[in-house]
Amino acid sequence: MKSSRRFIAAINTRSKTLRNCLAWNQKGLPWSAKHSFAMVAAQVSAFITTANNNSGNTTDQLYKQLCCFRALSHIRINVMAGTVSGGVRVLLRLEGLCLLALSLLAYAKFGGHWSTLFWYFLLPDLSFAGYLVGPRTGAIAYNLAHALLGPVFVLAGGMFLSEPAAITAGLIWMAHIGFDRALGYGLKYFSGFRFTHLGVIGRGHADT
Repeated sequence: MKSSRRFIAAINTRSKTLRNCLAWNQKGLPWSAKHSFAMVAAQVSAFITTANNNSGNTTDQLYKQLCCFRALSHIRINVMAGTVSGGVRVLLRLEGLCLLALSLLAYAKFGGHWSTLFWYFLLPDLSFAGYLVGPRTGAIAYNLAHALLGPVFVLAGGMFLSEPAAITAGLIWMAHIGFDRALGYGLKYFSGFRFTHLGVIGRGHADT
């Protein structure tokens, strides 16, 4: 009985920590993410109540409660940044890979020398410097440099004006974005560098 109560107490403490994390990480998130936070927080509160009211449960019931807690933890990781997960995330990363491949094929036919691609491929990553000012400025700078609107506009302008330099720049820019998407690096939220529309990046956050 003592071990069961200690087990319940441990789950209770971890669930409260999870609820606090959910409340704390709402800063800078879109409304849809905040709404999801509220739903998960309500589930966590219900779970805490259930755990407290069933301190005499059998081992099997306790195990089911632990599985419930793990499920809520999984939801927290995905909701924390308003991100996609599972098959949808895999599909978006595959789209990035296709974008990279098509951009390189187009560059081979319409672009300049491969040395140009080599020297300018990582140029959009200079937007990281925005994070020296703060997470909001960094996210804005990064998103401006990694949204497809920019290269599409440059590429279209180059084709319309028959300007090879613009076509080359647009294809290199687009290839870089496809490369980042394929690796799982999405557009940033104001919460911090690690919070992207493709998931939370960094150690301790596996792909889901």
